[in-house]
Amino acid sequence: MSKIRILIIDGHPNVRKALAARLAASGEIEVMGTARNAIDGLRITATERPDVVLLGLRTQSDDRDPSEIATLASETKSYGGHFIVLTTYAVDDERHAVLSAGAERYLLKDIDTRRLIGEIVEVVQTPSVV
Repeated sequence: MSKIRILIIDGHPNVRKALAARLAASGEIEVMGTARNAIDGLRITATERPDVVLLGLRTQSDDRDPSEIATLASETKSYGGHFIVLTTYAVDDERHAVLSAGAERYLLKDIDTRRLIGEIVEVVQTPSVV
């Protein structure tokens, strides 16, 4: 299997850098880019078509507008990509909204690397329901 191409979107540069390092070290994942916000993420997604988009919530910037999440999920899924949300802390209403908007996973940012990679691989290997 070829490496899974990932785009990381997070408002905090240190979070982007740490996630990229954790995932790239696995050998199973290629971090093909990072973005600081949904607008930059959409631009990259439209041209590069990553296998998985990881969107971070609860950064130094304002919380994401639910329409941003839906737009990113829709764009990613339009070409067969996958969409995962990482959050600092879980909120039931937010979890429901994010999953309803098209995210395939809603995970805590402090997830250990092995489990995060397992979640990513599982999402990619699970056939999409259209």
